[in-house]
Amino acid sequence: MKRLLVLLALMVLGMSAFAAPRGTKVTNRQFPDGTGSSKIMNPDKKTAEETFMDSKGKVTHKIVYALDERLQPVSAACYSAKGILNYKSAYTLDGADRIIQEVMSNGQGKLICTKNYIYGTRNGQSQLLEIEWYDSKNNRVEMVKKKKK
Repeated sequence: MKRLLVLLALMVLGMSAFAAPRGTKVTNRQFPDGTGSSKIMNPDKKTAEETFMDSKGKVTHKIVYALDERLQPVSAACYSAKGILNYKSAYTLDGADRIIQEVMSNGQGKLICTKNYIYGTRNGQSQLLEIEWYDSKNNRVEMVKKKKK
């Protein structure tokens, strides 16, 4: 039942694509935990908007991306379900269009943290190996991994 509700919510969000400009791309995803998202990309405006839903189909948050000429993200604004700006991110990409750095700030532009994404190769595939976190004073934040039960 939950999956059906999420799928229906994704379909409703995707319906807006029928009135969208030519070239608009809609991507609906469902995650293993029953949550999902619907992303609408508008290449003409160089924007993408992704709406996230819980397993019951209720909107949890939305991210609006600004895209470059290759339609890769250069910045994002994350909003709560009520439309309140939670934070902004600015991205640096490498030559393979992977995000290698994310600088997060609050709505007033005050630095929250910086994340550096470290990539490598495993089994012949490029993969994200680590994310280095730095706080607003550029101090490295060690992430504690939870032990599997």
